[in-house]
Amino acid sequence: MHKINLHIIGSKSFSTLLNELDFNYTIFSDENLKYHYNDIIIRIIFVENLQLVQTKKYFNENIPTIFLLNNRNFLLKNKLSLLEFHVSLFMPIEILSFREILNILVTKYNFFKKSDRKST
Repeated sequence: MHKINLHIIGSKSFSTLLNELDFNYTIFSDENLKYHYNDIIIRIIFVENLQLVQTKKYFNENIPTIFLLNNRNFLLKNKLSLLEFHVSLFMPIEILSFREILNILVTKYNFFKKSDRKST
């Protein structure tokens, strides 16, 4: 099993909280993190804490990503759509449910990643 890394963008306090809960994930908060193919990276992005230009970049990359939003109309208002490995959640969130959503996203990503390898 590959190591799961969480890349938190837009909230240092959320990074600190997850580190304290010790969910057995490696947590990064550097915005310029380079991704390695063998590692599973899940980005957690606090959309409203970033500039719209920066946010749009993340919506164009089909990397497992959870977008945390305060405003339910944010995606529609800014003409943004989710890709295959994207999930949007509205805050506040319950932290244990959040962990289960992370696990589901990893499972989905692994399934499709293995499927792509077999078909090529």
